[in-house]
Amino acid sequence: KLDWPVRFVDFETSQAAMPWMEGFKPFELVPFQWSAHSLFEYGRLEHSEWLHHGRGDPRREFVATLRDAVGEAGSVLIYTDYEIQVLDTIRNRFFEEGGGDDPDAAWIQNFLCSGRIVDQHEWALRYYCHPLMGGRTSLKKALPAAWRASDALDGDPRFLVYASWGEDGELKDPYQTLPEMSVAGRSTAVREGCAAMKAYRDLAIGVGAADAEARTKLRTLMLAYCKLDTAAQVILFEHWRVSLGL
Repeated sequence: KLDWPVRFVDFETSQAAMPWMEGFKPFELVPFQWSAHSLFEYGRLEHSEWLHHGRGDPRREFVATLRDAVGEAGSVLIYTDYEIQVLDTIRNRFFEEGGGDDPDAAWIQNFLCSGRIVDQHEWALRYYCHPLMGGRTSLKKALPAAWRASDALDGDPRFLVYASWGEDGELKDPYQTLPEMSVAGRSTAVREGCAAMKAYRDLAIGVGAADAEARTKLRTLMLAYCKLDTAAQVILFEHWRVSLGL
């Protein structure tokens, strides 16, 4: 019942006890990054992304760029309802600031009520169980299960960048293939959400704010991580499609 193109979307956010941006309250949500993969009916896959530079309020640009990425057509797949929560929080804040005439708040309202958004995690929760998941259904657990269970995805040119084998001959979890770099003399990797939040702080007011090389490396690590989050959703989706003969 999905509509093509099917778009897979993931957000990264931060909630700092001591906000470094003017106008934010303690622990107020700051959306600083999104990734989107668009899967077309005959297999073509396109990726788009956005990452805030760390200075000034990112919310308007976050919404504007996301709006362009998801377009007006196609189903939008998320993994858990976190993206809905984020958009709802932003919408409420825009309503507080601009009232009912705020165009960004109106777009978010229409998007949330459009029927386009589908939670892929609900499918995993109801229908997908693999021993490698250990009874858990998070994307970090479902991805390696689907990746190893598939006979073809590691050779699919769309996902070849994540195909890597360990010394034991086992296919690696794609998250373990993400790069690790020396940033200001410290070995740094971004392979989960907390590391992404820390990298954003470093980008905004830490080593990345003062050093161009560190800033470039932090951006590279953050973009690679968020890109894999939506690629993981596509991999899971394609594994299920092949398994079901769809």
